[in-house]
Amino acid sequence: MNLKQQPKRTDIRPRDGNEKGLALITALALVALLAIVGTISVNTTITDIMISGNYKDSVRVFYAAEGGAEYGFNRLRQRFITKMYPDNSDLNAVETNFYTDITGTSTAMSGYTFGSFTVVQTVGTDTAAPITSGNYSGLSALVERYEITSEAGTGTASAKVVLSAEDYLIPLFQFAVFYEDDLEIHPGPGMAFNNGWIPSNSDIYLGAENTLTIDSKTTSAGDILCYRKTTGNEQNVNGIVQFKDGDGVYQTMKQDEDGDGVDEILDSTRSDWMTESQDRWDGRVKSKDHGINSIDLVPMPTGSDEIEIIKKGDAVAPGSSSELSTNPDIANTRYYWKAGLRILDGVAYDKDGGSLDLTDGGNLLNPISNETFWDAREEEWITATTVDVQMLSTNSIATSALDNASEQGILYVSESASNKGVRLVNGQALPSGGFTVASENPIYIKGDYNTANAPAAVLGDAVTILSNDGDDTNSNSYNARNAAATTINAAMVSGNVESTLGGDYSGGLENLPRFLENWAGATLTYSGSMVCLWQSEKATGSWGKSNVYSPPDRNWSYGLDVNNMPPGTPFVRVVQKVGWYQDIN
Repeated sequence: MNLKQQPKRTDIRPRDGNEKGLALITALALVALLAIVGTISVNTTITDIMISGNYKDSVRVFYAAEGGAEYGFNRLRQRFITKMYPDNSDLNAVETNFYTDITGTSTAMSGYTFGSFTVVQTVGTDTAAPITSGNYSGLSALVERYEITSEAGTGTASAKVVLSAEDYLIPLFQFAVFYEDDLEIHPGPGMAFNNGWIPSNSDIYLGAENTLTIDSKTTSAGDILCYRKTTGNEQNVNGIVQFKDGDGVYQTMKQDEDGDGVDEILDSTRSDWMTESQDRWDGRVKSKDHGINSIDLVPMPTGSDEIEIIKKGDAVAPGSSSELSTNPDIANTRYYWKAGLRILDGVAYDKDGGSLDLTDGGNLLNPISNETFWDAREEEWITATTVDVQMLSTNSIATSALDNASEQGILYVSESASNKGVRLVNGQALPSGGFTVASENPIYIKGDYNTANAPAAVLGDAVTILSNDGDDTNSNSYNARNAAATTINAAMVSGNVESTLGGDYSGGLENLPRFLENWAGATLTYSGSMVCLWQSEKATGSWGKSNVYSPPDRNWSYGLDVNNMPPGTPFVRVVQKVGWYQDIN
């Protein structure tokens, strides 16, 4: 039997041992790869953590150093409030207090070490220089620059910050208008301000029955509002309030912005005030929303009111300097102590309290007299110490006393009895070198004053302008009090009777110089600086009574030379940061 031959089978499976070995090698390679990747990942993570931690530490110490610099700036500002010119001892005190306050157990700055902390004056000047940055750029001031260096560290990081600050002493009379409290302007007749700067440390209320035109920069440390404070109602704004923009074009506060035929008011009550005011007036109208801060009269002790500068000094008898020794911080602010010539209750004294015979035994005319007239606003007869300025200017005894003082040309006048005032007459020509009159009483200026335009100032509880035609004989008859054109060239610091919501209007800036005559058709030409620093304490009659006055045509402007200010010009102080940098060296 023939049998067919079967094909031979070939086994293609690998041997069991070889298969297991290959798997092992693959697994080991994978593990090795994963180990490498893991190691790299771990190292990267650790590095990232370290970098992140270092960055976090560097940020923390930077902010700590910056906080130290801000602390130094605020402490420095506190020194400036009560001292005209801080010296090295004041700067050293800031540095010493820093380590106590910042690193003390009661602070939240624990965990940091503070190395170098210094406050150094880098620039100082005794002459006026222009302010070149910040909100007060364009004014002139006595400028001092300070650098505050603050260094903070931890165990792993450190940072050093240098903050630059400038201290500006700005002559108060460099402003066309300055108000400590609310500034209100709401004239009946048209009114214009042609130049200067108008700041307020409080709110500004604006309105007009006709047109109020302001060319000046206007700034408020509060709000700028387009209505009367007494009503709190925008709907009573009947006229036009307009400011110049950066191109010299007048732009009103009340415009039809959306073309619906209805005028919208742009003031601080608007949510878009900050941006829209910037666009409309190119930064010439600013409020607290734009970073405007209050500016302080210096030097004024903490807690004291600005009216102290016109108060009579605390001297128990002529020649006594009790206040100068017991309370020099207050005494040094008073015009009473600055004056070379004082007239107290009609008697003249020199700066040391010695009595003066201004008649020289009858050889000279006496520039001091007493006169009585009716003040319709106060509704009382005023008995005034009247100073004949022309006669005083040619009186050798008076001028010698005026010149014998650290600040020449200052006269202080005071009447201690009630219903008393001070009146300046025949003031067309002033003592040479400038003339400043201060009083705690209301001051009345009768007729043209300082037409030769010397540096001059008047500071009183209130200031009233009586025209060239003022006549005491008929002062109690409104129909007989007809005014004539009058010119006043002097800075004026006066008090006010504050408006209240639902109460009497203060009279506004348009009536800061008060009036007692029928000025219809007559012009008051005023050039100077109008300043309101206090509420009147003696002349407290309210504005708005009938038969008191009718308003003049107001031709008012700023008109003082920063390089030739009146004697005893007060200063306001602005301290602002001008830059900072991180010192990485």
